Amino acid sequence: MQEIFKKKSGLTLIEMLVAIFVFSVTIAASMAVAATYLKSSYAIKKYQENSEELSLALNYISKDIRMSNALGGANNGKVASINLTPNSESTPVSYAFDNNSNVLTKNGSPIVNNINGYFYIKNFSAIPSITIIIWKKNFSGFPVQTTVSMRSGYK
Repeated sequence: MQEIFKKKSGLTLIEMLVAIFVFSVTIAASMAVAATYLKSSYAIKKYQENSEELSLALNYISKDIRMSNALGGANNGKVASINLTPNSESTPVSYAFDNNSNVLTKNGSPIVNNINGYFYIKNFSAIPSITIIIWKKNFSGFPVQTTVSMRSGYK
């Protein structure tokens, strides 16, 4: 009977150290995966916020352009500001990119900060198409653009 008890033994110190090492490596790998996930999740969220802000700015300007009947004081090509005469208002509306202070303004009041861009006007002799190109300052994303033309009533 003593022979049976001699063959049964507990964990040795080396077995315990190996088990702790394997457990530590597994935990470290899990933590690295979780950290990578959180970092990329934050980057995606920041990218999405910037994209949404740019999209809202484009939609805001595009609506005014579509609903305007005249484009004043602009030439063909790349410009930093445009002047519009909306169909519903007699007051002209002007949009301007101040690329020195990184602000987009409407009638001199800032509507979006930390942004750069320009307008590109094409075919000024007929109904013009206006391409709006904007990007966030200090953001590694790409520029966002849309091309808009006035719907009707161009004078």
